[in-house]
This record gives sequence, structure tokens and C-alpha cells, in this order.
Amino acid sequence: MFKISSSVIKAAAASTRGVLSLSCLILGSIALVFFGEAPVEVRLIVFTLCLLGVVGFGMAMFKENQDAGEKVTVLDAKSFPFSGRWSLQIRGPAGDAASYIDYHADGRFEGVEEFFGGNQGQRIAVSGHWTLTPLNRNEFKIGFTYDNGTKVDVRFRIIDLNSILNLRMNCVVCRLSV
Repeated sequence: MFKISSSVIKAAAASTRGVLSLSCLILGSIALVFFGEAPVEVRLIVFTLCLLGVVGFGMAMFKENQDAGEKVTVLDAKSFPFSGRWSLQIRGPAGDAASYIDYHADGRFEGVEEFFGGNQGQRIAVSGHWTLTPLNRNEFKIGFTYDNGTKVDVRFRIIDLNSILNLRMNCVVCRLSV
């Protein structure tokens, strides 16, 4: 009949779909050996039961993987990893604006803000300190204290690990890979 080597079993065990496929092969082989000579009605009943078993097993495996994935990806404002380079780009009636700011884990930030309106542009280097304060499960406030003494508080809503919504300006701020 079929011989399944250990390398095939190792390869199949590496993924959920592989285990499911291997289960189908093994159940099919067993059913063929034990019920190959049985009447058609008995083979149909055995096939249906094996099929339902494999489908139930597959659904349970996929649900378990999905639940595990959801637990890993749920983001909480209390533990949101804000450090990194973030970019904001916005178009308004007076012109366009963009910023590229590096937020360091020690609470410092530095970067540039650019403004374009009419036929003129302006690029300003910015730096200072930031503090993150959780407001609820998916929103937080960042207090910016610029080196020139200006203080600004901005509320954000978490979209995903690399995107947050600036509630003050109603625009998405994206994390950039450095």
C-alpha cells in the first residue's frame, strides 16, 4: 500500500494544512484497507463519517490558530510600542504638510516638519521630549514638549501596530521602517 516516510510526516507537521492533509491520507488508507470489500452502502457511511471527522478536526485547528493570532495582535494603549520613525502627510486648503519624526525609547524626539503653500516651502527641524499617557484601551495622548518650550497634547487612536489616527488633525500617522 502506501509507505509514509518520516520526512513526509515532519514536513506535514510543520503547518496546520499539512497535518490536515496527512490526516486525510491516513484515514483514507485505513478506510480502504478495512472497508474495500464492503458493500457500497457501508463504504458510503464510512466515507461520510471520516469526512465529517476530518472537517471537524480542520475547523478546530483553524479556529485555534485564528484565536491565537488574535491574542497576539490585540494592541493596548498601555503597552503600545510608540518608539520608532513616524510620518504624517496631510493636504489642506492652505497647503500641504509632512513630518518625519524619530521617537526614541528614552522619551526624546527629533525630525523635520515641512510645509508647502502657494509657491513657498518651509522645513523646520524639531526636537524635544514626549510622554505617552493611555486614555482607554485603544486611545492614548502624547504630550510633546519642544526644545523651544512649546507644549502640545495630541490624542491618538490605535489602528494597528504601524498606523495611528491623529484625532486632532483627523489623519493617519504611519510608522516607517528605518
